[in-house]
Amino acid sequence: MEVDLIDVAIGHSLHVSDLKLPSTINVVRIVVEFFLFRVVTSI
Repeated sequence: MEVDLIDVAIGHSLHVSDLKLPSTINVVRIVVEFFLFRVVTSI
């Protein structure tokens, strides 16, 4: 089962990359990290 789930995850990752979504995910991640950085520095 674990191997099958890994294969599905890899296939999904490849499918997502074909849709050019990783760039959007990276932008969201950068925004979240920036927000967290602001919160930490404000404390």
